[in-house]
Amino acid sequence: MVTSSHEMDSYDLKISSFPFSEQITTHRFLRKFVMSSFDLYSGAIDPIQHLQHYQDKMVVYSHDELLMSRVFPSSLKRVASDWFYSLPSHSLRDFEKLRQVFYNQFASSREFKKNINHLLTVKIKPEENLKHYVSRWLTFIIAMKTLWQQH
Repeated sequence: MVTSSHEMDSYDLKISSFPFSEQITTHRFLRKFVMSSFDLYSGAIDPIQHLQHYQDKMVVYSHDELLMSRVFPSSLKRVASDWFYSLPSHSLRDFEKLRQVFYNQFASSREFKKNINHLLTVKIKPEENLKHYVSRWLTFIIAMKTLWQQH
């Protein structure tokens, strides 16, 4: 693949303005480090769910905050990745700060608790059989219960 000089300059600029501190950027990966496969986050779902998914996948490396930070951009795509690379150069010093700015950016995608009144909005659809409707209704209740337990 041939890239233009302008594209390479743009790429070099992206590397030089990497949002991690020098300590994170120069951190050496463990010799036996194996990159987990992640569900990539685009900004459309709850950021807490993504952070939980990421930390679950990286649990064996959770003692290494620098590694946790360094790998995090690999779990992002599209808008979320663009956001990450637009952060000020050297603005992220640890994983806690990264989690905080990530959550603040994508908080509008949070799923909020639903109350019992939301059950009234689950109506049988035209041409839907009763078995499918009850299944959908029960799925809705389970989702609400899960949200209540998380908060």
